[in-house]
Amino acid sequence: MSNSFCEVSLQPYGVFTHRHQPEIAAHLGAEVIFTPHLGNFPRGILETITCRLKAGVTHAQVADVLQKAYGDKPLVRLYDKGVPALKNVVGLPFCDIGFAVQGEHLIVVATEDNLLKGAAAQAVQCANIRFGFAETQSLI
Repeated sequence: MSNSFCEVSLQPYGVFTHRHQPEIAAHLGAEVIFTPHLGNFPRGILETITCRLKAGVTHAQVADVLQKAYGDKPLVRLYDKGVPALKNVVGLPFCDIGFAVQGEHLIVVATEDNLLKGAAAQAVQCANIRFGFAETQSLI
């Protein structure tokens, strides 16, 4: 094992009280639990979002919903299997999204570089869209 990460602190914040939770729930039309995590690293954020699915909803159906929502978004990378790692987005303008389904439980994990996708790169992306440039111009 190259690193057990024992020396790195990772802490969830805003558990059940994060300021964006009501906005996320309203947008999705579903009750969710949104828990971002902060760690002892210079950039990046990892979010864990949990919710209860209606009975009978499958992994494939969740994948289809995410594909319909984000499949055409050039700065969102969807994982077919597994969940993303923070190291895969640091220094890049992407938001990586993965998920797991177990019974009626869904856990979505998203990672982004909060200094790029969460700030500067997002501003460039919005300006590109506003002024008719390619959404990813000067980003990738």
